[in-house]
Amino acid sequence: MRSPPPSRRSGNAEARRPPRRARILALAVALALPPPGGAEAPVNGCTVRDAVDWLYVGPTPRHVDFACCAYAPPCVKIRPGRTVRWLGDFTFHPLRAGLVIGGGTQSQPGNPIPAVDSGTNSGQISFADAGSWGFYCNFHWATDAMYGAVIVALFADGFETQDTSEWSLVFP
Repeated sequence: MRSPPPSRRSGNAEARRPPRRARILALAVALALPPPGGAEAPVNGCTVRDAVDWLYVGPTPRHVDFACCAYAPPCVKIRPGRTVRWLGDFTFHPLRAGLVIGGGTQSQPGNPIPAVDSGTNSGQISFADAGSWGFYCNFHWATDAMYGAVIVALFADGFETQDTSEWSLVFP
């Protein structure tokens, strides 16, 4: 059997391979980058693509209903300055603002959703700033995945063009 030419020997391949330290650094950088294709990281399981589109719902009420043990709809998108209300029994499903991450909850600075522990109507909650604002049931977020998000989205051009092909989101 004939041996490969000297330029193709395995020893030369090792010489062309980046040092281990460079490979580890490249891997660390790749893991820190956002998902490919412009996909955003989900907030409480919600993304712009799967959120119910309330961008052009006029003055009619926008509300998230709930019972045991789910929000309907759990993911919504609205424009800045719009309001949302939650309707259900807060005694058994206390509303909290924040993120559900890795088996725990985390506060979310700037989240306008108040804690509500009683009654059946949260009142109108205004969302002035762009971002993805998480919420969850304080009793059922872990056992029943009772959580969601309000995604407050701006159009890239800043005008009311109804063009949803480009989004400009700010994640606090």
